[in-house]
Amino acid sequence: MEKILITGASGFVGKEILKKLISKYEIHITARNPNKIKEFEDKIKIWSLENHTFEFFSEIIKNVNPDYVINLVGILEEKGNQTYENINYLYSKNLYNALKNSEVKKIIHMSALGTSKDSPSKYHKTKYLAEEELKKINKNYIIFRPSFISGKNQLIFKRLNKFSKYLPFFIFPDIPYYFQPVDIDDVSDCFAEGIKSNHTGIYNLCGSEKVSFKELIQKYCDIIKRKTLFIPFKKEFIKLINKEFYLMMYKNNTCDENENYPNGVVELLKRNPLSYSKSLEKIKESL
Repeated sequence: MEKILITGASGFVGKEILKKLISKYEIHITARNPNKIKEFEDKIKIWSLENHTFEFFSEIIKNVNPDYVINLVGILEEKGNQTYENINYLYSKNLYNALKNSEVKKIIHMSALGTSKDSPSKYHKTKYLAEEELKKINKNYIIFRPSFISGKNQLIFKRLNKFSKYLPFFIFPDIPYYFQPVDIDDVSDCFAEGIKSNHTGIYNLCGSEKVSFKELIQKYCDIIKRKTLFIPFKKEFIKLINKEFYLMMYKNNTCDENENYPNGVVELLKRNPLSYSKSLEKIKESL
């Protein structure tokens, strides 16, 4: 059985990918907190993530000798020593350098829509630098750049569920900003298909429907039966609250306003991506 090493498998996307691969491959993951992946522990090999140095990854690569690697590690917010530089960039740099002389057949990397060397945000710049490190090692690769990923375990939805137990309604800023949400099954299917497909290079992952921030929140709150009040709010005001989030919004998070790479759902899966409305219907059925 072929072996896959997955980093970041304990997250929202990682767990969905695991479900699709666990019966087909010998799976190894790195984890800082193995308890987050407890439901899979008897079916996978967990390597305790003590650090993310080149030496640490080299030892894991030597022991596992993976056929494929899926790198999902990344943070949206900095906390303590978990900075964009450390997690979004250096983690991947050290991992890919450790893989340079390995026999890995393919590496699949999770990036983000909006990633660019010209982005004003540290988040997108470090995502770009990680992509460049992957390109340097001369291995087959796929880089996926998703927009907002829609699914019942999406962090913002989980937070809304949590707060809805205590609040009869929510108040949100009405920000003129757009996403092109992509369904979690479209994303996880792309990763699963990417392993064996002949596709290489960079692919955007976007759904078939563009929605504003207001629509994104409003439609989900309708599902959980919570009223919402949206207050008109200039995007520039976000700079006073969270400068990095403001810089991330330098352009809309839609495929047509970012680098024009093919849509991975169409190219790899040969189907049209699910709309946000259809994705929410799936979520509603699972609640």
